[in-house]
Amino acid sequence: MILDFCALRFCADENLSDRIYWYRTDFPVQVGEWVLAPVGPNDRLQLARVERSLRAREEAAPYPLALIKQTAAKRDARRLLLPSGLSCRELGGVPYDRKHYTRYGVFLYAAAIPAEEDAAVLAEYGVCGRAVFEAAQAGASDKISAAEQTLSGAKGCVLLCGEAALPAAWLLLVSAGVSPSGAAEALGARGTEADLRARAEAAEWRERMRSQGKKLC
Repeated sequence: MILDFCALRFCADENLSDRIYWYRTDFPVQVGEWVLAPVGPNDRLQLARVERSLRAREEAAPYPLALIKQTAAKRDARRLLLPSGLSCRELGGVPYDRKHYTRYGVFLYAAAIPAEEDAAVLAEYGVCGRAVFEAAQAGASDKISAAEQTLSGAKGCVLLCGEAALPAAWLLLVSAGVSPSGAAEALGARGTEADLRARAEAAEWRERMRSQGKKLC
């Protein structure tokens, strides 16, 4: 089997920047591009520059294959466009301290509920559940309970969707350590962090979001 590899340099980490590290990649990369990749025993995402790229057979891998980790995504690859035209935003790839970024494939956010035609693309991405936050029903306890159950029991990526999902997504990012303004910008809501904070603090699901946000670290 032919595999794609890239040699990465983690320029922002003084403990790693003096050498390159080989990773597998399932998307095309070019020398000089920036990607996010897991580092250390906890696989926390860091930003790295591509120094080399290589396509080779398994037996010719540049490092023992069992020890090679896989890149997570290109920098700023945080949009998923659905067949209906609805755009989802990844909550992964957002910086939460000087050198670490939130994880991919944990939460997506969409401002509306996806159409039936979007189901196959979402499933291929790894979405296994939806937590729906509709403005007209934001205070209904049965709806809140359903959303919490989805968040608690999901084994893969969860899509937060609906008219009232924006403050929930914002609070997830803030709970992971992202700055309030950084979280708002990542969700395409720059300058609204005060409003988002007020809406999140008034919501019944705020404590659930705070605890779930740790999954992004």
